[in-house]
Amino acid sequence: MEKENDILIKAKELFGEIGYKATTMDMLAAKCNIGKGTIYLYFNSKEEVLQSIVNQLIDNVENIAKEIEETNVTTTEQIKLFLKELLNFKNEQIVVAKLVFEAKQVGNKTVKRYINQLEDHMIQKIQDKIDNAVNKGLIEKCNTKFMAFLIYKIYLLLVLEWEKKANAKLTEEELFSLLENLFNNRR
Repeated sequence: MEKENDILIKAKELFGEIGYKATTMDMLAAKCNIGKGTIYLYFNSKEEVLQSIVNQLIDNVENIAKEIEETNVTTTEQIKLFLKELLNFKNEQIVVAKLVFEAKQVGNKTVKRYINQLEDHMIQKIQDKIDNAVNKGLIEKCNTKFMAFLIYKIYLLLVLEWEKKANAKLTEEELFSLLENLFNNRR
């Protein structure tokens, strides 16, 4: 299990540096300082490596969501906590950002399928929080799927795109203040 995890860590690094398509199993083996055959003891293909990385990310998101559900805070605070925890996955964000770029710009269908799976899961977690708030009468009835999509996409734009474009990092306070102001009338 430790060797499998090491392979996944190195694969994330390679996918983040050069992308999924450019990464070969030979390169991954070299990065791991093991023979290519050893990688095939754990994974049948590069796609299976990618699938394992995405599954790991989804598991992490699920664990975060469960921990936050157990807290005794408002729905708005739960969404903030969820997004704040996503900020802590810097290495994963780099990999996800690179894979999203590859899926959209290069048109890699394999990568796109897994990225969509990951994004759908994250959006669903946010939607669950919003649905809960609507059911409790804490916020107005709305299209919760669309609202979750907006929150997630705006969050990604602020974290990934804005920082690149403006060459300035948003503080956590600035990020959540912007998100709160955008959705202020929904509380």
